[in-house]
Amino acid sequence: MTRAFSAHGLRHVLFRIACALVFLLSFALNSTIILYAFVMLGLFVAKWRSGDAAHGLVRRTWLAGWRCAAGYPELMLLPLVYWGTLNIWFKRIGLYALHYGAHFPTFGELANGWWVFFVTGYRDLMADAIRAAIQAPALFIVATVLVGIAVLVLRPDKKSTASRADIALPLVLAVILFVALSSPYLIAGLRPSSTHFYESRHLLMFGVPAALALLAFKRQAERWTGAGAAFAVMFGLSMIVSLGTLWNDYVFMQARTLKQEALTRALADRVQPAATVYALDDRIVGSSSRHVPFGLAEVTGMLRLAWGNQPFFGFSLDAERPDILQEMEEKRVAPGTAFRHFDPSGPQATILLQPGPGAVSNQTLVRKYYACRLLARCDPVEFLAQIAQVTIEVGPIAGILPLGRASKNVRPDR
Repeated sequence: MTRAFSAHGLRHVLFRIACALVFLLSFALNSTIILYAFVMLGLFVAKWRSGDAAHGLVRRTWLAGWRCAAGYPELMLLPLVYWGTLNIWFKRIGLYALHYGAHFPTFGELANGWWVFFVTGYRDLMADAIRAAIQAPALFIVATVLVGIAVLVLRPDKKSTASRADIALPLVLAVILFVALSSPYLIAGLRPSSTHFYESRHLLMFGVPAALALLAFKRQAERWTGAGAAFAVMFGLSMIVSLGTLWNDYVFMQARTLKQEALTRALADRVQPAATVYALDDRIVGSSSRHVPFGLAEVTGMLRLAWGNQPFFGFSLDAERPDILQEMEEKRVAPGTAFRHFDPSGPQATILLQPGPGAVSNQTLVRKYYACRLLARCDPVEFLAQIAQVTIEVGPIAGILPLGRASKNVRPDR
């Protein structure tokens, strides 16, 4: 769209069409819908600034809105085209008819949703960073050294001249953006989770409000201590937390992937038992490590990687209810389902995953893995074999109700 401003003729038309197509094909992501809103806001601001100041605020604003709508009808109609396309040619059916509970939320729902996003995106993030710094201080020490070097190089020498308006504006924008970025999820009935990193993907754009708030606090701190000290304290600490938390999360995900690969290799090295339904009893849970159970797709995927394309159905015992087989049977036969390749009625078995002689904390495990892989200090296959001990017991899965005997009110006792 930016290139279209300076283009003429066919190039201008092609840039406009390309912009509309990019948004249309990526509207399935709520964050992209927000980017679309920012583009429309930018067009409105551009039209408003190019207007005649003599028209007055009200008329100038109305004219800017009209020129924006009349000048870019393809973008104005884009949400309606997207909504119509989904409902006519790609209508949700069966299990997915109510996948998104899109509605106009009440103020109480919005307030509760905003609080959940604030807790998940900021409060819990800081709490996790503090715990990570206590458990793995080396990561944060390295981040402190890197940030300290950057602060010395980039330290501003000018004294602060920020006015009250300069301080208030970023803070107000931070609140506005926080509300704007979270609203599409709240309208769609979605909430993030602090305990599950897959669901925390909804917070990817929340660094913008945080950065604006830090800018406001820095400008205020400059009035008390000076530019250099405020820069070091506000942005220095925030970068230390960001780098340390980012690396800690990477270590967690890498260790989780290594455990998954170790289990897959252990399954592939043995003959497939006479079963197609498998429950994973995962007992590799470190006392100081986060734990996220493997999902249906992950466990089932490991079974298929190990033993081929068969109608396996795998799940984690600590992640599912006792009536999981009934639930999956209903989903398997529902219209438009994506679970037709599952067979929850087959013979059952339990996979017991226990720590092996090489099981250590996440940080140590990742460090040893890269030493083994990059420095050739050991055989990677043997390294993975030391992480976990796998045993398989064929027979009914303990705590899981057979097909036809489930109750929706039953809850797991584990």
